[in-house]
Amino acid sequence: MVITKKQVIAVVVATLWCVLTFKTMNKVPLTFWTKMKNRFIVGTNFEASGTAKFTLSPETPGSKSDADDSYVATQKNKKKNKSREGGKKKVVGVPTDDDCLRARNDTVPPSLYRNLPTPYLNLAFPKMGTTTLHHYFDCGGLVSSHFRCSKEVGLCANCIKRSVEAGQPALSQCGEVDVYAQMDDGKYFPQIEMLDELSRGYPNATFFLIFRSMKKWYHSITHWPPRKNPPHLSDRFKMFNITGAPTSNGARHSRHNAKEMEEFSDWYCNHVKRVRTMVQNSSHTLVEIDLEDPGVGQRMEDLFGIPAQCWRHSNVNIDIHPELSRSGVSVSRAQKKKKSDLRQHYSHDMAEEAVAESHAGEMGEGRMEFERREEG
Repeated sequence: MVITKKQVIAVVVATLWCVLTFKTMNKVPLTFWTKMKNRFIVGTNFEASGTAKFTLSPETPGSKSDADDSYVATQKNKKKNKSREGGKKKVVGVPTDDDCLRARNDTVPPSLYRNLPTPYLNLAFPKMGTTTLHHYFDCGGLVSSHFRCSKEVGLCANCIKRSVEAGQPALSQCGEVDVYAQMDDGKYFPQIEMLDELSRGYPNATFFLIFRSMKKWYHSITHWPPRKNPPHLSDRFKMFNITGAPTSNGARHSRHNAKEMEEFSDWYCNHVKRVRTMVQNSSHTLVEIDLEDPGVGQRMEDLFGIPAQCWRHSNVNIDIHPELSRSGVSVSRAQKKKKSDLRQHYSHDMAEEAVAESHAGEMGEGRMEFERREEG
């Protein structure tokens, strides 16, 4: 039997193909082996005479086989599934795919514009524009409370807790109030712990959620009150077993890093999801406010009929926001006056709110805390 030159070439090529297959199959794209098969194996026909007739694959240069198309489609599906499963790198402070950190502007039906029922309950967290919201409705002539429901009633968080413990509707012991701009006291959060009770007791109440950059919010809570040394508001959040809040994990003060900022962002994100889910299955209306939207004042006027001029950033910590013009914001009273000046120039209850009680027994620190929460 005479072995032709073409047969030798075919055998050598087939041998090399087998060796390379076992050694590098996982490292070489599938399209390479598909082309090799189509060009050398499929294209080699052994005739009855024993002579190998070598022909090139009918594929033309640049054309794609069915196997190539299948491979490309498979890779695209893998990338798509990976993205859906969270394969993308998470960027702290950027809205997630479900927009739990971004305000929606289509939550209020046009038929309810300027006709939203009270009470207005702000379910957002401290330093998210709560004082701005309070001053806006106060400017519009509504009875608005912030942190302290009144001098007689005391802290809103306490009167809500007392009401529920007495078996009464959650706001029954808080006085005649239209707007609860901030109902927590920084360590007890009725908007979290008593959300179900607030909904059941006031099924037609209008809920509010305020949104701002999580990076700016984290920077704000880790620098409030406006003083150099801790404890700050973020430290309080971690010390009082607030549902869902980050824990101290043995650390006395905030770590001031990206991981902790992500933990605080997740806390608010989960709260937003819970509120949105509740509203979908209730008679409540949810107003979502983007604190950083330049047109938010006009939107508030459209919703409530109160002039847009009443909306201005209040209780701003100018130490960390030097870019803001003092003529366009209300500067934190803690930065405008010393403790003695406050008592001379403000009424007793306002001074008491501005110069909050020392929490030496709570935190082991004797520093005075000035108006501990609001936007900054």
